[in-house]
Amino acid sequence: MQVKPCVALVATGLLLFCIGCAQSIDPIEAADAVYLNGRIYTLNSETPWSEAVAIKDGRILFVGSNADAQTFVGQNTERVDLRGKMAMPGLYDSHIHFLQGSEETVYGCRFSESATPDEIAAAVQRCVADGVQHTNGWIVGGNFDSSLLLQPDKFNRAVLDAVAPDVPVFLWNNSHHDAIANSTALAALGILADTPDPEDGRIVRESGSREPNGVLIEKAAFDAGAELPRVSTEQLAAAAESVQANLNRFGIVGLKDAGTTPHILDAYKYLDDRDRLKLRVGAALVWQSTFLGAIDDPKGFVQERDRYRGQRVNTDFVKIFLDGAPPGKTAAFLDPYVADELTGEDFRGQMIDSEQLKQDLIWLDGEGVTVKMHAAGDASVRAALDAVAAARAANGNSGLLHEVSHASFIADSDLARFGELGVAAEFSPVIWHPHPVLDYLAKFLDGGRVDRMWPIRDLVEGGAVGIAGSDWPTVGAAQPNPWWAIEAMVTRRHPTGQFPGEQNPTQAIPLDEVLKIYTINGARAIRAEDESGSIEVGKAADIIVLDRNLFDIDPDDISETQVLTVLLDGELVYKQDTGEQPQ
Repeated sequence: MQVKPCVALVATGLLLFCIGCAQSIDPIEAADAVYLNGRIYTLNSETPWSEAVAIKDGRILFVGSNADAQTFVGQNTERVDLRGKMAMPGLYDSHIHFLQGSEETVYGCRFSESATPDEIAAAVQRCVADGVQHTNGWIVGGNFDSSLLLQPDKFNRAVLDAVAPDVPVFLWNNSHHDAIANSTALAALGILADTPDPEDGRIVRESGSREPNGVLIEKAAFDAGAELPRVSTEQLAAAAESVQANLNRFGIVGLKDAGTTPHILDAYKYLDDRDRLKLRVGAALVWQSTFLGAIDDPKGFVQERDRYRGQRVNTDFVKIFLDGAPPGKTAAFLDPYVADELTGEDFRGQMIDSEQLKQDLIWLDGEGVTVKMHAAGDASVRAALDAVAAARAANGNSGLLHEVSHASFIADSDLARFGELGVAAEFSPVIWHPHPVLDYLAKFLDGGRVDRMWPIRDLVEGGAVGIAGSDWPTVGAAQPNPWWAIEAMVTRRHPTGQFPGEQNPTQAIPLDEVLKIYTINGARAIRAEDESGSIEVGKAADIIVLDRNLFDIDPDDISETQVLTVLLDGELVYKQDTGEQPQ
């Protein structure tokens, strides 16, 4: 459209007045909405801050000054006054079990992570009385504190049998690597006195006998979990739809679901096909492993991944479990665990075959699939890096950003390899602050290993691409709230001050680096960096508005941040004043 001739333009407040003109100025291109008077943190290094942004058809049309934004205001353009509030790109949770957590939230029996055995029994009793059952009459839930695994005399199947003698009960611990079941559930699952322990797992027995006491470790828990009854695709989708509003409330616009099965993918596709998925999703398909064997034909599953792909769902990702978790002494370490009667003097955990892992990485990399590798111990981290090195040697640099998940325990000699190989270090879960879990881990790991956890600064300064996730609904993640994690990455202190002190404080990183991890790096982790993760012309309008400027406040207040508005593709998916998703 043509601009009408005039003598001069004078900017006053938010309006432009044309002096000596008979007619007002027509917009260059009328935007659907213009956001003005903001402190807009763009994550674009060339222009990191801006005042205004214009949006049309869900895309960013303009980023710049209030005055220049007026040229995009038409008769039907919505004008939003940010009143000096901070806006920024939407956040990404790069490690979350969203569908699993949604199912547990809606259909599960829940209790506090700090609950005692008596409190857990009381919660189960309430769930039985209230009819809160997973499906087909089962009670499934969690997450109990892993330290209870050390108290077999107080925490065993009898605790659950007393309150649910006739209903099968199955509860996960807070790492979701171990579980406890009552007698009815054990019988239904076929876990009896003569049932052998699976490879890379253990059925804990009653003292002096072969009778299962109810506790299942690693593969024993995973195998049992795979046999639990499932809700329908429609029920799972409905649970996810109700929970996604909570993620949007925290400013989350995208995620990587770290371990999806056909059942989970069916639910994502159900939502996406109906335009009811208000998140960008990278779906990491489960790969066959000794720790989680849900797929009989993993290569076929990967090659058929396009059937689940959608407008907001990318299926070019795989999740491989390399080892277990430190609480069950199944994470793989270079140095041995603290000796005990069960594992002896030189036990270093369990890990899948490293040579097979290399062959898997070479094949997956050649198929154009990005791999997230669960590596909880420093030996498995090294194996993950070795596997990526093998893929680079065999295929050349594919440019795929393979990931080491739970990059918490890393040998000093392996830190620089992340940057050299182009591997993402995924920081998850959010215990880079003092927490009782760290004291519990110290019982298994000596030599100051726990004190050196989460070397985030060394990794970032060494050129690694950092990403982060909540690992919800597992340990330390009662809510997938990224603001707690963002604060703790900056301060290395517990966000509430409940647990004093600092965790490995030399590894704190600046706020701008943390926000990069949660925005553009998170988008890159699901191959959406050209679409999202920064506020730039041509990208999707994935924008959040905050109640405070993160750069102007005490870092100890970051965890209190409230998100006022969330846009996804320019669509308003959350607004705090109503607390509801617009229809």
